[in-house]
Amino acid sequence: TGEIRGLMQRFNRMASAVMESRRDLESKVQERTLALDRLTKTDPLTDILNRRGMTERMDAQLQPCDGGQTRMGILWLDVDHFKSINDLHGHAVGDEVLVTIARLIQGELPAVGVASRWGGDEFLVMLAGAGTESLDQLGEGLRHAVARCQAVHNALGEAVPLSVSIGGYLCEPGDDLNAVLIKGDDALYSAKAAGRNTYRAFVPSQTRI
Repeated sequence: TGEIRGLMQRFNRMASAVMESRRDLESKVQERTLALDRLTKTDPLTDILNRRGMTERMDAQLQPCDGGQTRMGILWLDVDHFKSINDLHGHAVGDEVLVTIARLIQGELPAVGVASRWGGDEFLVMLAGAGTESLDQLGEGLRHAVARCQAVHNALGEAVPLSVSIGGYLCEPGDDLNAVLIKGDDALYSAKAAGRNTYRAFVPSQTRI
């Protein structure tokens, strides 16, 4: 009887060790899966969301927006004369410009805001639960923050002038992602056409065919 009891105890310890090892392995697999998922949705240069990551966030936010329960706003930012910055000062300075602007955006965002590098020298910001006033205030705030920034310097130690053009759009019930992006892009086009270093909110009459 004692021998059987001892065997059972050893078996239970082995079973417990196997279960613990399995839980540890599952935890590590989950951690690696989450880390890989984050990598596929994060821009490696600026460490904010990339287009894929932002698209998923916007799709999720648009579902209640479509039901009329809450509204989502976007701000589409384009770095003014970015090609000239690269040509005059080199791509290392250009990369520094992008990193600096990403940090400025994050510093201005409220808790309900999410920033992404949409691609190249473009950034896209999503503001959940937005209203016209809050979206316009954030758009102007971001424009001012970039325009007064003197953190990036060229090889001579001179501050590189920075500015962005920004288009804003507040989603309406029934908007899908494509409609939101088209109208945000129209607003950005309007800001560029107004001379750059400008914020413009979308107005229906400016839609381009």
